Amino acid sequence: MLKRYCRRLFSLWLFLTLLTTASVSAYTDGIPEWYRLSAILAATPEVDRPIEVLASLTAITGDLQDVHIKLLLPPGWAPASPSEDLAILKAGQTRVFRFSIKAASPLPNASIGCCFTAKVPKTALAEKIRSMKLPEGELMIKAVERWSDLGTGYTDISFALFAEEGFFPIGNDMWTLYDDRLKPKGMLRGPSLYKNEVITIHQAEIDVQMYSRLQKELVANPSLAEQLKQSGVDIGRKQGDALNAFLVLGTDAFLRGEFPQVLSIMERLEAESKRCPPDHFIDLRIAAANLRALARWSNGDHREAETLLRDAFYQNRKNPVQRYVLRNLGLLMIDKGDKGTAREMFRLALEMKPSFTLLAQESAHIKK
Repeated sequence: MLKRYCRRLFSLWLFLTLLTTASVSAYTDGIPEWYRLSAILAATPEVDRPIEVLASLTAITGDLQDVHIKLLLPPGWAPASPSEDLAILKAGQTRVFRFSIKAASPLPNASIGCCFTAKVPKTALAEKIRSMKLPEGELMIKAVERWSDLGTGYTDISFALFAEEGFFPIGNDMWTLYDDRLKPKGMLRGPSLYKNEVITIHQAEIDVQMYSRLQKELVANPSLAEQLKQSGVDIGRKQGDALNAFLVLGTDAFLRGEFPQVLSIMERLEAESKRCPPDHFIDLRIAAANLRALARWSNGDHREAETLLRDAFYQNRKNPVQRYVLRNLGLLMIDKGDKGTAREMFRLALEMKPSFTLLAQESAHIKK
């Protein structure tokens, strides 16, 4: 009986604690912001070359006093912990802090942290809260009073830093796989291709099977498309999943050296992509045409490989991934003994991304 009574008391205490915590959290969430912090890269850095990080701090509510801001860098980067102090940042003002840093080595997935400390402008926050005339205003003010006198803020910059292509924000225009089986003599790496690291082979197979079944059902039941739309099912998204799945399966077959299978899978991808508007899934279309070209190249069919690479380029000449297609064209030309065309392809690719370190080195080599 005593144990049961104690459990009831504990349950009641836990409920009240959670309720109180939720109430305090709600009041805290409504407190006006007193600072704003952001950080960006000034350019596209590379290993062993200095680059600036621009950290922007704004005083939103009240003055910020005794500001100390610093960067948190990966191990081995220089300087280890760059920092700067500021006596006061007036309310409404913004200060941009500039830090010059240097990367020590490639990192495929990491971040630069930026944090600051400053005295919390509690008086200004209290005045701001009172001016808002909220029913919970006094509770919000008491919550601010319980804060530490020294406040902190944090933001970061996610990045990828590769020896071949430098440092850039993480995005869909990263082709980080090189096929050195096709590397021409004198070049540092083979041609580039895109490999989706998120979708597994098993998931890709399921996506293809499910979409095939969906297509059969849509043919058998013309009203199904509207029913699915009313239910919130996006058929276009399912189509995109299938296209991505085809590319995943084709890439896997290519890496295993099964080039006829690659071409077969890419034919299915191409047939399905023709159902889409021309401007849809453009990154995927380019990656697929590039993969078909590499499969032809691997089979010794240089002419068809060149045609496919040029077709990939003309699908959208300004797309950032075209730097890879142009480089691949250049490598193919070197393989054919046409260094003049290769130089032009490299030049065009470098115009798209001057910090493409690998390409710059290869371009310099064939100019000798």
